[in-house]
Amino acid sequence: MALSAPSLAAFEGELFRWLSGVIGCDTACSVWSGEDGAARHATALGYDEAALMLNMPRYMGELASEELCAFAAARPAIDRDVLTERRRAHLTVYAEFLLPAGVSTFVTNVWQSRFGVFGFHFGRAGARARFRARDVDRLASLVPALKLAEAFFASGACGIPGALGAAEWWAAAWSLSSRERDVVRLVARGFQNAEIAALLRISPNTVRNHLVAVFRKAGVSTRTELVYDMTLPATRTQERSRPRGAVSRSWIAGLAAAR
Repeated sequence: MALSAPSLAAFEGELFRWLSGVIGCDTACSVWSGEDGAARHATALGYDEAALMLNMPRYMGELASEELCAFAAARPAIDRDVLTERRRAHLTVYAEFLLPAGVSTFVTNVWQSRFGVFGFHFGRAGARARFRARDVDRLASLVPALKLAEAFFASGACGIPGALGAAEWWAAAWSLSSRERDVVRLVARGFQNAEIAALLRISPNTVRNHLVAVFRKAGVSTRTELVYDMTLPATRTQERSRPRGAVSRSWIAGLAAAR
């Protein structure tokens, strides 16, 4: 689903529609925040996205550390299992955001990755519309895939400028097969072999074999050299002008952001 979607918003919209039938929800949202806590992107179903973007830091800032830890656990958490009725009555997010939308309970999960902080939320309306353990089980089984999909899109936004240019001159210059090109695109976005294997639904050994072939065709010996060559004009690469062992500050910063 992520690989075929044209954008993060399109992927999340399709995901929400699909999950509404899998776990049952009336509202949904997904938020990607930077390390400063400010929202970088939000997709919402049944909520005001602009208000969500603006107020997310304030809503999250009201939570105590133990509440944040509960919502950031490996397994998604239901708000009623973490927050008492009295506590929920004192949180601005309920008064300003959830109750006006008719939401009486939600299930959520928050996690931090090398690209920032991500979280999703699925709400139900009605006084008795509680999430059950089986609903959380279904959602928990999907969390690893959700994390990988979010990282796929975030890596494109945080990645190395020019590495995935529309021309992709390197694919023709190095005579890459279609699958080798898929692998190289994900390498350029900072993914490791196991993650690439999961995204492409192939084995890690197959990814490794593709990279061995790509390294040979491109005349490189490391991932860093490979991606550096992809950022250069074709003529410069043909002249073998790649500086080995000495890269620019902007390249180091870009590589760090993509990991």
